[in-house]
Amino acid sequence: MSESGLITWLTHNFPTGFKTEEEFAKIQAKLRSSFEKMCESNGLLIHFLIQTRKGISSILRNPQNGRFVFADLSDMLFSHNGRWYVMAQLYGMNHEKDYCRGANHYCPWGKLGECAKKLSEDDSQYKPAHLDPPVRRNENEY
Repeated sequence: MSESGLITWLTHNFPTGFKTEEEFAKIQAKLRSSFEKMCESNGLLIHFLIQTRKGISSILRNPQNGRFVFADLSDMLFSHNGRWYVMAQLYGMNHEKDYCRGANHYCPWGKLGECAKKLSEDDSQYKPAHLDPPVRRNENEY
């Protein structure tokens, strides 16, 4: 999606309600397409994509080193003055189910692919595996 295509939505007030409104569904489809292009152009794979009624979240994978990055677009329904556009959140993940996560990083939407790629290549953003919490084998283990 071009910059001008996003700018029209920066000050838009989305209606609130239980279901995703029709106009929010339109921008969500455009954002997903833009997101896929940004990831592809930076050599990242979308491992898992979550479309919610408030935004888009994704687990990305760098196929060169196998590292994962979580990317999250802020709550678009309730953020004001285009905050969602300038505050996409990223953090490193040691594996696809590592929700203990690394430090939060923020970047503008248009640089999300580039920033995610840099984050996935930064060794300081990934903790050693021995610091991960133990994996439960069954519910009664602890």
